[in-house]
Amino acid sequence: MGLVLGVGGGLSPGPLTALVVAETLRGGTRAGMTVAITPLITDTPLLIVTGLAAGLVSRIPLLEAGIGLVGAAFLVYLAWDTARAAGISTDGASPGSLKKAVLTNVLNPHPYVFWLAVGGPLVAEAWTEGAPSLAAFLLGFFGGIVGAKAIVAALLGRFRHLFTGAPYRWTMRALAVGMLVLAGRFAYGGLSTSGFLG
Repeated sequence: MGLVLGVGGGLSPGPLTALVVAETLRGGTRAGMTVAITPLITDTPLLIVTGLAAGLVSRIPLLEAGIGLVGAAFLVYLAWDTARAAGISTDGASPGSLKKAVLTNVLNPHPYVFWLAVGGPLVAEAWTEGAPSLAAFLLGFFGGIVGAKAIVAALLGRFRHLFTGAPYRWTMRALAVGMLVLAGRFAYGGLSTSGFLG
């Protein structure tokens, strides 16, 4: 179950997947792999927090709304940064790749909702079955989500040479548009949760 959820999350369209693609095209496979490991950094604390304060975010609509709106603003910044990318870099992962990825995931309300509504209860269920069951779930989940994004980075890095000149610029602009769409979804979700949209 952990593997299925992890691979599904790793391949699903979203801000982190878009950032894996953008950073791989910009800085190569290493840059994409750097972004791919982000769930290990951001989801582990979330897993602990949901165990200690299950339901906190969902019980405080303004908190969930605030995360969504700040996330939307950050995605607008990422879209602008992606759209103005000048060209492919040969320097590998930029120092800001991991920082951008961590901020993207921290300001994305979906991991919070996932761990509160789905992941947390499954972890609790696995724990009642014993430590091996819990370890299998967590290894499957994190192996699946990081592995799926790493495969995307590796495949894209392999054919990165095809994305030069105009194809590179238009691909980055398309990713920027996708990020703006996601920003709109985050903002709409935040405003709906806060009650501003009825």
